[in-house]
Amino acid sequence: MENQDLTESRNHLRFLQEEAAKDSGGFDWASSGDTTEMSVQYLRKQTSYVPDRDPELVRRGCYKYPRKEEDQRILHAEEIIRRVRPGPFEDPNYFALLAYQAASVEITIPWVNRSIFKNYLLGTLHAPFVNAFAKIYQSSDTTTVILHSGMIDFIYQAAKVVVEAINPQLVTDGTATVRADTDLEAIKKMLRKNSAPSVRLCKTLESYFYKGYPRAFAEEKVRNEYGPVLGVLVPLSERWILAHEYGHALTKNVDFSNASNNPSWAKEFSADTNATIS
Repeated sequence: MENQDLTESRNHLRFLQEEAAKDSGGFDWASSGDTTEMSVQYLRKQTSYVPDRDPELVRRGCYKYPRKEEDQRILHAEEIIRRVRPGPFEDPNYFALLAYQAASVEITIPWVNRSIFKNYLLGTLHAPFVNAFAKIYQSSDTTTVILHSGMIDFIYQAAKVVVEAINPQLVTDGTATVRADTDLEAIKKMLRKNSAPSVRLCKTLESYFYKGYPRAFAEEKVRNEYGPVLGVLVPLSERWILAHEYGHALTKNVDFSNASNNPSWAKEFSADTNATIS
């Protein structure tokens, strides 16, 4: 059944997306079909898995997941997509990825009734800002969590800096896919010999602050040994940001004015705590 309370927030989300699209390039998917169904199909393709030797587990690439929890997460991600009914300026491929991470947030926050999320929408704006926010509509008691495409791109570019710094190596002994030394002292020692990760970070920030978008390297091929680590770091970063914005919405009725430090800091710390626990 359609939640009528979402009409205001859904219309505003689509308005913001349309406004952002006026200054953007073409949207190849915008006229090629129902964005909702396209997103669902992308989700099913992205989350397909194969059985593991352990019947309680499933495998996707080099990762293992508990079968029961993973089926629940995939089903909930599809529910999020159908709840949102993404408009024509939403990239169905990437929206499916974010819906999967949002599902992780919604099914793992232990201290709220999950029914509250029926009043939450998720969306992206194709804009060069490294930003995300939760828009709360008091009149309908609904919330829209929005990520700018610039934030999504910055997550990926920053993750490549981290992965390059820990220098993962492929493993062929069957014990793992890649192995890396994450000891901070080892990383510092490596960076003194190899400045490439530091240069990458500087160029990424320079590109964002002076050119308006956090992508300093075009058509870049990622090394095979980086893939497995990026496949963990990027989704978890996206999930953390989503959970942070969910945290702002979940504490919308909390009075932070008497916080011992700056009230705005208290709000951010509360949202960070939600993201970390989720």
